[in-house]
Amino acid sequence: MENIYEKKTRKGLIRAKVSVENNVINNIIIEGDFFIYPEDEIWEIEEYLKNTPVDENVLKNKIYEKMKNTEFVGSDISDFFEVIFKAARGVKDE
Repeated sequence: MENIYEKKTRKGLIRAKVSVENNVINNIIIEGDFFIYPEDEIWEIEEYLKNTPVDENVLKNKIYEKMKNTEFVGSDISDFFEVIFKAARGVKDE
């Protein structure tokens, strides 16, 4: 089942569509009108998070490690973690 969570940041929207099976991410799509550099980082993080357990600490560590050198405009790494984690957990928009 695909779960979707989105968040409006200071300069754009971040949306994550996450498919989870047996508490493991098997597919993820991150989209929206946010700005990051390098732009390819989104596709890399999507691939990097496949087969990751839906565990707050594991996900946080992987996201922060992979995106530590990413430049964000109007959002930050914590916004991306929040959206991805909440989508993976099936949280509805708050």
